[in-house]
Amino acid sequence: MAAGDWEAVRRLAHQLKGVGKSYGFEGMSELGGRVQDEIVAGKMPMGEVQALVEYIERVEGYAGDKAVREPREGGTPTMR
Repeated sequence: MAAGDWEAVRRLAHQLKGVGKSYGFEGMSELGGRVQDEIVAGKMPMGEVQALVEYIERVEGYAGDKAVREPREGGTPTMR
């Protein structure tokens, strides 16, 4: 992957980190943060990127019965 591509991935990971935190998807926030930190450190975190993609694919409305459920009244998201 070209350096510019990793910068785009870093920006997206940063956005997902914030969105995940805002909406209670701690797993998304944690993975986004790890991807961002690894890229800033000059690494190519393919495993973390794949884990983040797989997490997003499980979010309710995206992947059916493997969905992550949104939190209820202050709870945290759960997976089916």
